[in-house]
Amino acid sequence: MTRIYTKITITALLCLLITSSCKKDTPVVQKEKTKTELISAKGWKAVKTEYNTQSTGGTFVPSGPFTSTIPTDAVFLFTADHKYSETESDGVSEEGTWKFNDAETSITLVISRHGNPAKTSTSAFTVTADTLVLVMPGTFTEMDEHGEFVDYKQKRLTFTH
Repeated sequence: MTRIYTKITITALLCLLITSSCKKDTPVVQKEKTKTELISAKGWKAVKTEYNTQSTGGTFVPSGPFTSTIPTDAVFLFTADHKYSETESDGVSEEGTWKFNDAETSITLVISRHGNPAKTSTSAFTVTADTLVLVMPGTFTEMDEHGEFVDYKQKRLTFTH
């Protein structure tokens, strides 16, 4: 009789051991960051300015030697409370506000420089943890690499941290 209880006890312990060792780990699911979290995580620095002669489609070309580019020392900050600032190493700065459209496919900046009246610009954008790209419509008359003035229809700015 004692042997039966011993076998039952050993069998129960083995079953308990087997079922507890087969417990599956619950995978940790990383929550995808929102566009607001991505854009406001750190300051951004311009690394590339490009222009396009077409309003839609077309090809972007690098800025020429005489085109206006964003200073590479400028730091652009977008805060989670929708404030915007650009500060260059020489102290020149702009500030204002920003907001996404409802679909979060474009961003509108309302910017004031040195107390001058605010200007508003709306750009298509993409943002990842490491890159921010703004595509601004409008007419940008700039000198190309051949010294000729060209009316560009879009300007694309690429930023990294």
